Order: sequence, then structure tokens, then C-alpha cells
Amino acid sequence: RGLATQVARKTPVAGRHANLFVRIHEALSVPAEMVDAGTDLNAALVAKYSFNLTINALGMIENLPLADWSSHDRQGRVAAVAREAIAIATALLGSPSDANAAIEVVRAGMQGLPDMKARGRTAPARLTRALEIATKEGLAVPALRVIADEAQQP
Repeated sequence: RGLATQVARKTPVAGRHANLFVRIHEALSVPAEMVDAGTDLNAALVAKYSFNLTINALGMIENLPLADWSSHDRQGRVAAVAREAIAIATALLGSPSDANAAIEVVRAGMQGLPDMKARGRTAPARLTRALEIATKEGLAVPALRVIADEAQQP
């Protein structure tokens, strides 16, 4: 909404209409790439969910630019939150994922968007949904729960 498009990596697209979506992205000057509809797409979905949840959750603590979070990883929170986000995304997807590869995507995304603030407008709702999913799936997400508790304190 009135903000410039920021791109940290190519948008992965797959499926029957992938060529069309790549051309649309190109017309908008947004890089995209075709990926296999199986493992590659699943990995991309896990990485994207993990990136969004990680930066939004961190932004609930302190709305720093991503460069600050990635260069001054406060108490190892980036990795802890990213691993929990990956666990949630993997549970949603219902298939295993490469957590180390997803963490690298999260870190690369943060480095690729250094001036972007961590907290998006939907951060509180995103964190709430993630905690609900974690509870439903029986996942331990202590870092996310601490963040939710801290965010509720005045």
C-alpha cells in the first residue's frame, strides 16, 4: 500500500500456469523462477513462511531494521525463532523439510532487505495464528511464546 516493492530473492512458481506467472512477474520487474511442483516448491513454501513469521515475531520484540537483527542477533533469537517457524511450516505442509536450508533462506532474506523494518502490520495476528497451529500440532515453540508474552507487557 503505497510502498515500493522490495525483493530479496526470486519468487518461486510452479504448476500448470507457471510460465504465465513468470511473465507477469517479469512485466512487473519482480524476479521469478520456475521450480518443480514437489520438493522444490515445498522447500520454498517453508522458507517463505519461516521468513515472514521470523521477522514479524522479532519485530514484536523490537521493530529494528532487518540488518540490525541479522548483524546483532539478540540472544540467538533469529535462529531460535526461525527453527520454530520452520517446524510450524513443516507441520502445515505435512512433509519434511531441510531446516538448515530454510534458515539460510531466512538469513539471506534478512541480509537482502537490510533497511526493512521487522514488524509488519499483520505481525500480531501472524504470531497468534502460529501459536495456535503449534498448540494444535503439539509443537514446542518456547521462543515464540516468550515473544508473545513480552509483546503483551506494557
